[in-house]
Amino acid sequence: MALLMEPGSEPLTEGEKADLDAIAAIKESAAREYREEGNQFVKKGRKHYPDAVDCYTKAIAQMGALSAPNPDASVLFANRAHVNLLLGNHRRALDDQDPANEELKKFLAQVEAQQRERDLKRAKVEQAISAAKDLAAAIEKRGLRLGKAAYQELTGVKKPKLDEQGVLHWPVLLLYPEVMSSDFIEDFPETDMFSDHLDLVLRKFSTFAMG
Repeated sequence: MALLMEPGSEPLTEGEKADLDAIAAIKESAAREYREEGNQFVKKGRKHYPDAVDCYTKAIAQMGALSAPNPDASVLFANRAHVNLLLGNHRRALDDQDPANEELKKFLAQVEAQQRERDLKRAKVEQAISAAKDLAAAIEKRGLRLGKAAYQELTGVKKPKLDEQGVLHWPVLLLYPEVMSSDFIEDFPETDMFSDHLDLVLRKFSTFAMG
């Protein structure tokens, strides 16, 4: 019986040959179906990429069970390698292609550089979000309420910040309408006293008046 033949042995009858051809056709059809299913998963987006890899793997297994090599197998390996690259599974992608291929090496280098850039951007965003949450919590804890930004033509877009010691630093604008002047302090820690800054301002005006 053809199904029980040893690997590499030749079918002895026309019936056995027909059985083997039928089995090969079934396996090739299954491989094509798995490949198409994998392609559809890729089109659905990143969260379906692992399903695509699984489908390509099943298709490769069907191809591997054939008695004769099939050129479609290389396409399946390439597809699986491509999806693994998109997932960041670079080592698995290399296992499916020729590691000595210079074009592949360049492509891998580009992918890794893009991945590092994405990771860096993601880390910066997460850091900014964390800092904003800490700042909002510190302001709420102090019972402070922020009003609408004003005098940005004099101060620019400056925001309060929270340092590592939990001290709030404020941008402060001092207005002197009597002399049509102003002072802008970009970093005014909440631990500082207004009197200290006012003393500096008064000394400045005294020096200006004496001059």
